[in-house]
Amino acid sequence: MLLKNLLNILFSATLSLLLSWSLIMFLNLSSAYWPFSLIYFIVVHFIMNIIYRLFYLSTDFTQMLFAGIIVKLLMAMIIVLIFYFQKILSLAFALHFVAQYIMFTIFEIKYLLPLIKLTDQTKIKKTHEK
Repeated sequence: MLLKNLLNILFSATLSLLLSWSLIMFLNLSSAYWPFSLIYFIVVHFIMNIIYRLFYLSTDFTQMLFAGIIVKLLMAMIIVLIFYFQKILSLAFALHFVAQYIMFTIFEIKYLLPLIKLTDQTKIKKTHEK
């Protein structure tokens, strides 16, 4: 399952890289900091996907999933605020950041759907065994 996690991260990173490259080439929206946001999303989503995979059979998986999504959103907002208050934030960086956030979130959902289905099937099986 680690391979599936790595492939998911690699695929979303590749598409995010292509999307950022397109923003630079076609819309001339260049920012010196967009690679840092890509690295941030790769690291955060890798860690979160491993946590989700380790605890998907837990009874509190739904709450953990919801908390993970909230924490990632709050961390993203904090990063944007830090860049804004440091006067580094530009429209170009914001567009790169939001596009990468959306791309990684789409592929995170793709990764999580089989885990959620497996969790539901396990809960149904446990209910029928009782």
